[in-house]
Amino acid sequence: MQKLTGAELHLQRSDQLAPPVVAARELLDQAEQALRKVLFDVRPPTLEVPGGFEGTIRDRVTIMRSITGIEGELDFNVPDDQPIEIKSIVFRQVSEALTNVEKHAAATRVQVTVRQDDGGIRGQVVDDGRGFVVADRDHLPGHLGLLALQERALLAGGWCEVTSEPGAGTRVEFWVPSPE
Repeated sequence: MQKLTGAELHLQRSDQLAPPVVAARELLDQAEQALRKVLFDVRPPTLEVPGGFEGTIRDRVTIMRSITGIEGELDFNVPDDQPIEIKSIVFRQVSEALTNVEKHAAATRVQVTVRQDDGGIRGQVVDDGRGFVVADRDHLPGHLGLLALQERALLAGGWCEVTSEPGAGTRVEFWVPSPE
């Protein structure tokens, strides 16, 4: 990441040289932004700071809005003292669901809810997009994210359910247990 930034700074100083240099600088900037997003999606370090659980999920909703223009709303009510493993799972579930919205839904609005519920954390991501036939999802290109959502929840001892209909948006709901 630092090398990308350094290369970008060097190219900024040489903007007057030629349009290809400007184009190269723009490509480096795009690569740096994409790398930041990938690193953020894996496990944001802000999950570990006080108050960072809600803030990190809020930041992911903001990133979605800035990338796609999709309006997002967050309803968050979970104590911040959750173990980092649980915070990471919940964040990755929300992030994966939002990535699916960004890539496939053609939505204009998304409602994200994360709440403490029944000895665990329940998350819900609901969009107003094009929807799809859930029974056909195994045959749809690019829908590995839905499988990842289910597998991650099951491995954590929880569950994940996807409901959708063509023209009616999609709801991804999951629950993961909190350690006793």
